Amino acid sequence: MSSNERGEFEFTLKIRNIALAQRVEVSNLQENDKQITFDLAFDLSLNRYQLNPPGFLGLIRVGDQVQLKISVLLLKENPGRVIPPNGASL
Repeated sequence: MSSNERGEFEFTLKIRNIALAQRVEVSNLQENDKQITFDLAFDLSLNRYQLNPPGFLGLIRVGDQVQLKISVLLLKENPGRVIPPNGASL
C-alpha cells in the first residue's frame, strides 16, 4: 500500500508545562508486510511555548516560526496479532 494523498490530524504537544493543540500534515504513507512509514510536518511557534529562538555568535538567528519535518518508521513485530485495548492476552 502506498499513498500520495495528504491528510491532517490534531494533537496536543506539551513542552515544559505548556500544552497546545497542533495541526499536523501527514504525507508519503507507505506500508508493506514488515513496516509502515510516513512523514509529518507542522509549524511551531517558539514564542507560544515561551522558548527563546537559538542563535549562533549573533550571526545566525532563528525566527519565531520553526517548521518541523519528521519521518516515522514503524516496524511490525507480529503482523496479524491483535492486542486488546486493556493489554490482556488472547
